[in-house]
Amino acid sequence: MSGTGKLPPPPRPTRPGSSGSRSDGSQPRRSLSMRIGTIAGIEIRVHATFLLLVALVALAANEKEGPTMASSMSWLVALFACVVAHELGHSLVARGSGIETVEIELLPIGGISKLARRPDDPRIELRIAIAGPIVSVALGMAFALAAVAARVQMWPPALYGGGFLARLAWVNVLLAAFNLLPALPLDGGRVLRGLLEQRTDRERATRLAALVARLVAIAMIGVGFLLNVWLVLIGAFVYVASSAEAKAAMIHERVKDRHVSDVMIREPICVPPDEPLAQLLGVMSTTAQRDFPVVAADGAYLGLVRASVLLHAAPDARVRSVADSIPPLAPDDLLETSGLLDGTLSAAAVVSEGRVVGLVRAADAELLTR
Repeated sequence: MSGTGKLPPPPRPTRPGSSGSRSDGSQPRRSLSMRIGTIAGIEIRVHATFLLLVALVALAANEKEGPTMASSMSWLVALFACVVAHELGHSLVARGSGIETVEIELLPIGGISKLARRPDDPRIELRIAIAGPIVSVALGMAFALAAVAARVQMWPPALYGGGFLARLAWVNVLLAAFNLLPALPLDGGRVLRGLLEQRTDRERATRLAALVARLVAIAMIGVGFLLNVWLVLIGAFVYVASSAEAKAAMIHERVKDRHVSDVMIREPICVPPDEPLAQLLGVMSTTAQRDFPVVAADGAYLGLVRASVLLHAAPDARVRSVADSIPPLAPDDLLETSGLLDGTLSAAAVVSEGRVVGLVRAADAELLTR
């Protein structure tokens, strides 16, 4: 499986010495993937669930009639190297169109290229979407030629037996064909959306493509119950992911040209790091502001204090002891990539030329999406 999407901003750091919990009492977003390397400046990560696939392959290798552990793992590595190549096809074409891919994530059911932003031009999306299957077809042809040259039997097609080169040839053909199914977030779904955008707006095109994707997903789940449990899992993923694509497209269309300055509170109340919390509680009782930027004597931004922390901290404590070192935003940052709309941030200070000029809240940003 393959897909492309927007990369969310990185999780915000917690204050030094904290255990990792956020000051508002909830848990921070934790990464479930591990970096395994970088290719062409693009980070390659493996999701934790990938270990399930490794475990299944290892179990299969323990069967008396099954392949050896070494051959099973070699096949798994080769298979996902082909998946990475497929995703690099997307990523490098996106880069050529001015859109960076920050990371490629490998899952048990395939890979996802996470783009820094969504292409607004449907022609660019078409080029990016079709690049992955083209790479897979090219790899399939290359492995087929190598298999023929080595006199490895190519027919009938086989993925679980036969020559290694022949299996790699067929798996790349299968990867290309599967990804061209008209189901978001698969490449074929993105091609379909790009074609629909020639006749209607992006939001409607995404809704229509997502509807087709859900129908395809239901069919995959039905067939999977009869043939293969992996089809059930992939179908379920496609069903959920297509709905997420439709929602993301709606948000994109409504906020794509909006900036942090459009929704920020200007000239917020700021507090010094050594102010007693009891004094800040008194200030909070006279204002609707609930998040307070912490600034040094020279006006430099230091962090952010939340109301939820104030209500549970000792009144004689100082502001610096409960301030979160949340990176600030700039007034001209795009709302779409600010982290305010994807749950990464609930609030952030807005800093310009080294001074706090505003405070922005996720709740205010979300009003623009309704």
